[in-house]
Amino acid sequence: MLFRSLFFDMLANKAPLGWWVPDMDNIPFRGRPQLSEGIGELQRLYNQLAPVMQVRTIHEDGSIEWQNPDTNERVLFAPDTGRVTVPQGWRAEPVYGTTRKLPAGQHRFRGRAAFRLRPIS
Repeated sequence: MLFRSLFFDMLANKAPLGWWVPDMDNIPFRGRPQLSEGIGELQRLYNQLAPVMQVRTIHEDGSIEWQNPDTNERVLFAPDTGRVTVPQGWRAEPVYGTTRKLPAGQHRFRGRAAFRLRPIS
């Protein structure tokens, strides 16, 4: 679990670990230890969100927002800090770690999660 948490935090900061992780969970490697459960899921998440991760904003509460200025797509990572900030004019739709949708504003949050930010119409 500790390795999975560390991997999530590194991906949220666009600093993935230095080895390639296949698109399947928990595959044993010859000469390497078995990966922690869920690492493949996190690698797929990173591959899905990486194109959006161009400009980073770290909110005062420690939540990490990324934006692609060309497409105006945004994603938000909630590390295990207890709070997450959804920018005004946006709502957060979960893609990892929770099923909780969040309106704009500050929220208390437990655990790690990732969201796609959608503009409020």
